[in-house]
Amino acid sequence: MRMPTRWWRPWSLVMLVLVGTTVSGSTEQPANLLENPSFEHTWSRAGSDEHLVTGWQLFLAEYPHRPDPPFGRTGSSCFVVRHDGGEFSSWRGFGQSVFVTHDESALELHLEAYIAGYRLAGPAAIAMDIEFVDGTFLMDQAAHSKVGTFGWQKLEVNVPASKPIRTIFVFGVSESLTQSAAFFDDFSLTARPVPKGSTPADSRLPCPPSHACWGSVALPVEPDFIKRARTDFPHDGITLCTQMTVDRTHLLPHISRNWGGPMSVVIFVREEKEDLVALQKLAASSQSVQDWISVHLVHNVTAMFDYPINLLRNVAWEFAPTDLVFNVDADFVPGPGAQDSLVRTWRSLVGDAEAAESPYDPEKLALVVPAFEFRPDYKPKRYTVQAGDTLSAIAESHGMKVEVIMAMNAISNPDQISAGQHIYVNDVTRGGADETHLVPASKAALLDLLRRHRAQPVHKDKFFEAHRNTRYGQWRAAEAPYVAQPGPSYEPYMVVDRRAPHYCPRFVGYGLDKVSHSHELGLVPGFKLMVEPTTFVMHINHGVADWAHPHTQNRTRVYASWYGFIYSSERQYGGGEFYTGPSLLSE
Repeated sequence: MRMPTRWWRPWSLVMLVLVGTTVSGSTEQPANLLENPSFEHTWSRAGSDEHLVTGWQLFLAEYPHRPDPPFGRTGSSCFVVRHDGGEFSSWRGFGQSVFVTHDESALELHLEAYIAGYRLAGPAAIAMDIEFVDGTFLMDQAAHSKVGTFGWQKLEVNVPASKPIRTIFVFGVSESLTQSAAFFDDFSLTARPVPKGSTPADSRLPCPPSHACWGSVALPVEPDFIKRARTDFPHDGITLCTQMTVDRTHLLPHISRNWGGPMSVVIFVREEKEDLVALQKLAASSQSVQDWISVHLVHNVTAMFDYPINLLRNVAWEFAPTDLVFNVDADFVPGPGAQDSLVRTWRSLVGDAEAAESPYDPEKLALVVPAFEFRPDYKPKRYTVQAGDTLSAIAESHGMKVEVIMAMNAISNPDQISAGQHIYVNDVTRGGADETHLVPASKAALLDLLRRHRAQPVHKDKFFEAHRNTRYGQWRAAEAPYVAQPGPSYEPYMVVDRRAPHYCPRFVGYGLDKVSHSHELGLVPGFKLMVEPTTFVMHINHGVADWAHPHTQNRTRVYASWYGFIYSSERQYGGGEFYTGPSLLSE
């Protein structure tokens, strides 16, 4: 059963992840699958006197992690999580990933550990996530401690798993906003065959038809609530895929006009009646929506369920009618003609998929589409054309070029403007404007905005590492695709073959969801990321969604998902930054 949402909300997680224990099933008394479960053994790096816990790797170190000898339950050490009452001390924890190989179709997992507390304002807990061989997950299997000050308390979690398991991610967490501490010791994880005649829990059964499942939560899927009218597109073309809640749909008419091709849009329905009425109005209001967009609904049947962002991305992906998909967030608008440019570039790289001379395997290729945003201090204003105005006169009075005004307003003929027409121009007084009407009509128009410091690479002021590897300086002059290297924080928007690895569905809410996808693509042997030299998307600032706000971010779930994913995927593909290979496995 999934833990109540409020249990996770304030937390995040400093993870300790075991670099690989491999487990084999046995009919004998089950052994403890965790290495160094009582934190008795430590080691130090060469030239350092810092003691690290043997068998564990520390991530996001923000607190002393050396075991304290006076507090061990059975030995000389335990793991101590201290909270100093500061802003970043309220969420802390540690974990370990176990790789499972066994012949049993069902296992009974038993996790136990001991916790003691000192002035804990919130409960500490032990938990595990389970990844099955078929790619499904069972998340947040947990037991919680007392609060306040208390001696050693035993916590236990039992999970019957009715299908083969790939990994088990075990972790301990503690949350407190006051000066306090949680003490963990004597972890044990065992697995034994499920007794014959026992009934497995529903959460381990296959996902029901016409549903999308996250762990034990099955969400009904309603395809083609709105169905695109046009079918005149090539099946080797590109479908733009995105997901959102209904309050973000106001950008869809503009996105669909600029894209001019099939779109697969998934709406996470939270308020049934209101959301469906809003969607019907949307369809009736825009011809481009009617022409190009198929809307698929995923119904939120559990009020406490977090926004399942990667699950929704995969649903949109599955309903794409073309061989290629372009996955992009709902607050990005492509430049006009983006689809045609992307198709041409893809075909130039792949050519005949059967041709031996093609250097690119379509299943191992991604086209990176550079993302930009308007600078915070760039706020054009709306100008009403007066009788006798000419575009050149308007441009001169606002210190602009005619070509820039034409690009900002998608004007094809400078002589065809009329009195009463609204156009956008630079505003030296920094007035407001709707940015959707300012998306540049071409790369040349965007380059002009960049030169005039009106636009910049997306998240340049927020977290540029997320897009740095696109190498924007090279893109400005590029006339041909060039290579982009994967990176630990890189999360570009990409066109991929529909057969490429999908998004890891364990990620919910905001944080590391796109990074996990690009990281996995970078692990696939021979996979190449190529930057498209003429196409772009523009970020349109429309506020932060409630599920993505930092104050509601489920940071514990984010980090538990991330480290469980990292070790599983890097082991699957044979190495990486964190998991370095079978030589580190304990046999």
